Amino acid sequence: MHGAIRQVEFRGGAGATLAGALHLPAADVRGGILLAHCFTCGKDLSTTTRLARGLSDAGYAVLRFDFTGLGDSQGEFSATTLATSVADLRCALGVLEEHGHTPLGMAGHSYGGAATLLAAAAAGAAAAGSVTAGSVTAGSVAVLGAPSDPRHLERLLQERDGRHIITVNQRVFALDPGFVAELQRADLRAALSTLGCPLLVLHAADDEVVPLAHGEALFAAASEPKRFHLLASGGHLLDRASAAACVAALVDWFDETLR
Repeated sequence: MHGAIRQVEFRGGAGATLAGALHLPAADVRGGILLAHCFTCGKDLSTTTRLARGLSDAGYAVLRFDFTGLGDSQGEFSATTLATSVADLRCALGVLEEHGHTPLGMAGHSYGGAATLLAAAAAGAAAAGSVTAGSVTAGSVAVLGAPSDPRHLERLLQERDGRHIITVNQRVFALDPGFVAELQRADLRAALSTLGCPLLVLHAADDEVVPLAHGEALFAAASEPKRFHLLASGGHLLDRASAAACVAALVDWFDETLR
């Protein structure tokens, strides 16, 4: 039996009003999970909604939302960077905490997985006192089809009139001039050293957008406790069957690691 879905709004890291959908389980809430969508995809992508419904059916409150400038969220996507995505995630995690849906976990898909790792690492560092205190922290993290190096995204970009653009599903997105420079500075493997919580890496064997080697590299760089789950098929966006397998692995992971 499916629970309720509530539409929520909250202030993002760059000040724009972001739109989210909060899935509430029909029974008692066991914890809260923040879902981060892939690059330019949006919260309503079938992959994201299937994962949200599956986790909610298992007893978790799940928040999926549109990053700044995408979907139903306000703001200019062309002004966003990896850092603004990380800031959006940290704000969204705070929404789950404000609603009392704890303990907190995070799950990110593709580029959203890279941003999730950086957001969780920053929060972990804050908890250790190395950056500004008071950040909301996640007790467990999972990434799906995530790149081990954000620069992998560069191969999808083109230059036009001195700007970087990306075309997704026949839609053209212009990017902030500093977007690529920030990708080049990001170090996910270093972030893993300050993650401070359990990590699940999920990857489809036939992912042609972000090849399996990326997931294997993330897993190799991570510290224990960690787990690698290979999806036999489904590609980068996952079909219905592979999404169900992904949900099962996520539920097992969060049941085990969220306390």
